[in-house]
Amino acid sequence: MSDVKQAKPTIYLPVEIKAREFKAKVLLAMIAARQGFRVYLGSKVSIDRLVREKSGNGGIYFYKGGKAAKDLQAIKQRTERFVVLDEELGPAVQDLEYAYKRRIYPGTEALIDKLYVIGDVHKDVIAHVRPELLGAVEVTGWPRVDLWREDFKALHADEIQSLEARFGRFILFSSDFGILSEQTIAQEMTRLHLVESSPDEYDYHENSMRSAYADFLDFVELVKRIDADLEFPPLIIRPHPSEDIRHWHRHLGALRRVKVLFEGEISPWLYASSGLMHRGCTTAVQAYVGKTPVLYWLGGRSAIKNETLSYQVSYSIEKYEDIKKSCLEIMAGDFKPAISVDVSRKLYIDDELACHKIVNSLEAFAVATEPAFRLPGWKRKIRFLWGRVNEYREERGWGYAPQKLAKAQRKMSGGIHLPEVAHVAKKLLPNFTGAINEIDFNVIEIEG
Repeated sequence: MSDVKQAKPTIYLPVEIKAREFKAKVLLAMIAARQGFRVYLGSKVSIDRLVREKSGNGGIYFYKGGKAAKDLQAIKQRTERFVVLDEELGPAVQDLEYAYKRRIYPGTEALIDKLYVIGDVHKDVIAHVRPELLGAVEVTGWPRVDLWREDFKALHADEIQSLEARFGRFILFSSDFGILSEQTIAQEMTRLHLVESSPDEYDYHENSMRSAYADFLDFVELVKRIDADLEFPPLIIRPHPSEDIRHWHRHLGALRRVKVLFEGEISPWLYASSGLMHRGCTTAVQAYVGKTPVLYWLGGRSAIKNETLSYQVSYSIEKYEDIKKSCLEIMAGDFKPAISVDVSRKLYIDDELACHKIVNSLEAFAVATEPAFRLPGWKRKIRFLWGRVNEYREERGWGYAPQKLAKAQRKMSGGIHLPEVAHVAKKLLPNFTGAINEIDFNVIEIEG
């Protein structure tokens, strides 16, 4: 399972939602590689399989959230450290106290070696509601936010140019409804009941989901009106990666002017747009940092997320006439953005990249070195053949239940393979001289 390569401290870096996490984790992996780590970057399924199959019990497992005690204990038996950077807990979360009560499973606190957070407010909330986690907390900012810097905008230049050629000037709506059907509510409630909760928590969660679904239906009616109004600027709706785009098409498939599209990550869409409309999402803060006009839609029945940074950096609109007026002002270049907002406590941005801060923190663990992971040649060939067959089936929808297919295409479209990783790596850090290889299907090895 190993070759003659030098043993190194190892990071296991699974990607769950490619459109949101991929490029930032490539950057993190390369910076870690330059500082002496060997990094395995890949789909969650493939990285978990590698951890089960590797020899020894070393390395650092870097994940996007908590895990149930049984799953986390299994990982800790195969690795030395388990660290978390939760990309669900960004500047768009209204009730951080509730989120931090839920996102790390109660009873697993001692298994979390480090919890990297986006801002000081998060550390304050953890101290209040989960003090047993406080010793693991480190305020570093996010690799994803690193990519908002002017230095990295060139990464998207080709995609921006392509989008501008395809669509001209447009307003982008970034969705975060999450709940687009009664079926989704039922599924989420079933999942919630697997975790011990009080009846009040069940009620809170169900009411929140029902409000989000009602907001989605209200927005559908708004979009139909927009589509019929020839004076309204072009609008493109970008579903959230967690949303089943089939529900959007079911409700809005007959529209002629408004488009519903989910292609790749959101950054090039944001930078190609003239302005952003949202109802509470992290992309609103990215737009504000990049000086793109930001509108917060107040329609619907959910409580306004007025405590979030996403709300505070936006201009609020509710009535159709105001929405139209603001969008026309954006297109004409007459829009006046929200007043300057102090983002520092909710969004930590330093001269030093968050990636550097995180890697320096991981170095302090001084984990044991491990040999490089290698499959026998025959097994590797079978894995790649079988993987490519399944990707081909997924592209065409052969043999997949519609719901499972839609979820797979949202989360891991195109897989994580060498050509794309190498392309992104070259744009992110042109002077990177390390090695990048695909050593298992959907598993990339990056080392300096």
